[in-house]
Amino acid sequence: MKVVIKNSLIDLLAFGKHIKLRKKIFNAASAHRLEQGYINTLSRTLHPARQDLIIESLLEESPDIKTFRLVPVTPGNRIASFRAGQYLVLSFEEEGMILNRPFSISSSPGESREGNYYDISIKRKDKVNDGFFSDAVFRNWIPGSSLSASGPQGAFYYEPLRDASQLVCIAGGSGITPFRSILTEELENHKELKATLFYGMIHLEDYAFAKHFETLAEKNPGRLTLVPVVQESPSSWQGYSGFIDAPLIRKELGAMTDGSHSFFLCGPPGLHQHMEKVLSDFSLRKKYFRRENYGEGTKHSLTQTDYQLNVFIRGLEVRISASSKETLLTSMERHGLEPPAFCRSGECGWCRSQLVSGEIAVDPGLTGLRMADRKFGWIHPCVSYPLSPITLRIPDNPHKYSS
Repeated sequence: MKVVIKNSLIDLLAFGKHIKLRKKIFNAASAHRLEQGYINTLSRTLHPARQDLIIESLLEESPDIKTFRLVPVTPGNRIASFRAGQYLVLSFEEEGMILNRPFSISSSPGESREGNYYDISIKRKDKVNDGFFSDAVFRNWIPGSSLSASGPQGAFYYEPLRDASQLVCIAGGSGITPFRSILTEELENHKELKATLFYGMIHLEDYAFAKHFETLAEKNPGRLTLVPVVQESPSSWQGYSGFIDAPLIRKELGAMTDGSHSFFLCGPPGLHQHMEKVLSDFSLRKKYFRRENYGEGTKHSLTQTDYQLNVFIRGLEVRISASSKETLLTSMERHGLEPPAFCRSGECGWCRSQLVSGEIAVDPGLTGLRMADRKFGWIHPCVSYPLSPITLRIPDNPHKYSS
């Protein structure tokens, strides 16, 4: 339905046409009564709480990034559809403990719909620095391994009703994965769309999906500009070296006006902290700036300090240590407490807990808290880092203790 706003009187009269159109559609609809629960069945199909998947194959994208192709365990089942840029929360059991992490879907909706699969690309991280999930993945996941996944989640996607027709995509490390999906899908579906992809990497061999993006740029001449930036570049490198900064962005984008570009940012915490300063020069309105931190907070300390963390859980008080370099959620998981967790991005509220005492560091743009939560001391441990000894009261994990 198309609505054009003119003035209050003409708008009121215009809605009279829509009412007639609505009656016409109703009269033309089938008289057959839908089966009871049809809408609920459709809802469960589109937004399943859980999908049982199996690894069909894997592909090495760079020395540290592998793509795992996931298909339904049961032949004939279909994967849930998704929007380019969304993620799945993957769960599996490691040494008796349920581990889960969100990962962006790197295949496009069109590719996944045709092949009935999800591609998930995962970067192997240092086990000490919050990487024990990826370490377990790289040790254990082989073709035939099974795992469970949530339905597609997240709002990091292109929406033409909201976003500008020129996208500025800024990625670092494995933060490139949602852009593989977004650019593949949206350049195909929106012929007016143009995009510039800034991809920061430490070494040139870290350039994941290089061939795919180069092919996509050739297929869409003048619509996709690739700007790889290599931090430690070889002498033979003729592209940009160092870091993505404001002069480079202005040089590549040229003239910008208010609302002419939508910025999308995805990468590790260091990239978020760096780009927060860089993009402050651009005075972007909030609606034109979207961030995805794919399950990591962004306010970690660069130096490690260990604090005591007192946790009230299921009527018990447990004392553990928490590092200033990792989130409170990760510290609890590392000590086997199994707190509730889902998006790990401050969005879903699954880990919402009460801060009884102590001081934390948190990115205001990622807290996802309501005003009342802030007033009465509720926090999201998934994006909170300790700055002092902490006492925390956490809810039961419904995946572990359903009552």
